[in-house]
Amino acid sequence: MRQSFFGSVYLRFNLSHLFLWLVSILIVSIFTGFIIYSSNYWQIQRYLKTLAFVAVHFLEQNPDFQNEDPVKMQSVKEEIGRIFSSEANLGWTIFNPQGAAISTSSESLPSAGDPEIIEALQSESGESEKIRKNSAGDNILYLASRIEQENQIRGVVRLEYSLQPALQAARTSIILFFVLVGSVTLVIGGLSFISAKNMSEPIEAITKTADQIAHGDLEARVAISEKIPEIAYIGQAFNQMADRLQVQVAELRSFVANASHELRTPLTVIKLRIEALRNGAVDEPEIANRFLAEVEGEVDRLSRMVGDMLDLSRLESGLSTSQRTIVDMNNIICDVRDTMKVRAERANISIYCEVEEGLPPVFGAEDQLRRMLYNLVDNSIKYTTHGGNVRITLQTGEQPDTILLTIQDTGFGISAEQLPHIFERFYRVEATRPRYGPPQGSGLGLSIAKSIVDSHGGKIWATSELGKGTTFFIQLPILKV
Repeated sequence: MRQSFFGSVYLRFNLSHLFLWLVSILIVSIFTGFIIYSSNYWQIQRYLKTLAFVAVHFLEQNPDFQNEDPVKMQSVKEEIGRIFSSEANLGWTIFNPQGAAISTSSESLPSAGDPEIIEALQSESGESEKIRKNSAGDNILYLASRIEQENQIRGVVRLEYSLQPALQAARTSIILFFVLVGSVTLVIGGLSFISAKNMSEPIEAITKTADQIAHGDLEARVAISEKIPEIAYIGQAFNQMADRLQVQVAELRSFVANASHELRTPLTVIKLRIEALRNGAVDEPEIANRFLAEVEGEVDRLSRMVGDMLDLSRLESGLSTSQRTIVDMNNIICDVRDTMKVRAERANISIYCEVEEGLPPVFGAEDQLRRMLYNLVDNSIKYTTHGGNVRITLQTGEQPDTILLTIQDTGFGISAEQLPHIFERFYRVEATRPRYGPPQGSGLGLSIAKSIVDSHGGKIWATSELGKGTTFFIQLPILKV
């Protein structure tokens, strides 16, 4: 059903656009006013510090400013007046070391005890500045600077400057800025209402399609309109996202189905063995021990399968917490070879390693790369005949800035029909080739290896020939210095 005008995307887009524009302008206006005021204040402050420095230097060279002789004090006052004559809004006062005023540009001497005077006399920097209102309610900047001679405090000179001109200039600039912004806002508002009408229809179409997908219609797609290229690009991106979502949902359903099938078998075995034990097998020690061993084995298998599924899920979702560092693949190869050596010897299988010298390291998660190699070598040993061999080779890759790792075995091999599927989750080829070594795993080892390689920006593939063995190739990018 068509939405009313007040509930349409058209109106909501315009109102939200204008609201964001007004909020942005308000923030910019406040920031602009602050910058204008701060800039004026900074210039005034710098100018006053320069004048204060000149005055302090003059007084430090002329000790007569503390003389009780009215003639000499008048001479000092006239000289100070000449220093500050360029600024009409500037007042000044000289204080003695006790903080009492002894000379001023105003008609009467101010009272002692002002905070900037005390701070200038006591602070290490010898300077202080404060902003206070005077009797007329104007903001006055008071800048006090200490007078010293031979490391002795001789007094303080304080400059008094009204900030009203600076504030007035800031107000004028902000008012002009708001007038300009108001005019621009009216123009932008009109253009926005015109353009939003053309944009609302494809946006409503995308919203409707998203709602269809949310309600389970994964086949729904957006009709692409080329009127506005940006909206057309959004529509294309939305359709691509919907395609990926449909594929991922299909993969998830397949994963759930495969996982359910894989979990059902060991659970069935466990249930049958428990039922047998309850029905009397527990009274026969030999049979009971065998059934308990089978149950324990199936529980271990379930534990490994669940662990592999969790690891694969973390790798594919990017949630792995492994820290990436500079990794020397030669060290990983040596460690995996030493780990698998005893098992290979028991199966009468030889393991050979060939590593090209001077290969650069890679940047990655060492524990993940180690597990990837372990899975591949374990798979090669498992499906290699007794008396065969497994060869691990590391060399410079054919692609620039890569290294190539190969694991070659002399096992039974994989048929050409099954080879494209070996990296799929829960895919096994036991039905067509014999297996040597321990019981079958979770069916996730090669999937985990591929996810690890993909997460490191590499590539993995395999070649095989029935009766002659299988070779896995892993291409990894090197660390660029």
